[in-house]
Amino acid sequence: MLFRHGVHTVMIPVLNQTLFDGRSTDYARMMCRALPNITSGGVMDDLYTNYVVRVGFYGAYENTLLSSGDDDVLDSFVQTMHVTRKNDQRQILWGVFAENEVSAAIDLSIKFYEKHHRNPSEADLIVNYYGFDVSPVDIYITSGKPRLFDAPFLSLIHISEPTRPY
Repeated sequence: MLFRHGVHTVMIPVLNQTLFDGRSTDYARMMCRALPNITSGGVMDDLYTNYVVRVGFYGAYENTLLSSGDDDVLDSFVQTMHVTRKNDQRQILWGVFAENEVSAAIDLSIKFYEKHHRNPSEADLIVNYYGFDVSPVDIYITSGKPRLFDAPFLSLIHISEPTRPY
């Protein structure tokens, strides 16, 4: 519905370590095993294809999924990003274990400097973290209390202004 109404960029944090605190390892495993439901299959394939949506995943998902033995989940992320990389009409960013913005900024800055021999700009940090330029963000969707979380560098990304009154 959002894309049908002209929204371009949607950011949705899905999982973070806080959700697992005090819960069993079975719960954590179940939640990670459910992640491919946002990558492919039926409804999601139709959404990404019909609305020409580029899909990105952000956060420390790679290390977390590899250390938990969920390589196939990580593969589904990589495959979805690869298949949708040329889609240019809309964007959706799924946050998976994106709670440590400071560590991410430090790591990205060091790697960027080593590669380019200069400090990264804000735009460089955003592109290197999310995988592509995400500006502007139209909608940020979360569950629970209305608060901003698990959206690193969102303060650096321009939030789009509504084009019409609602």
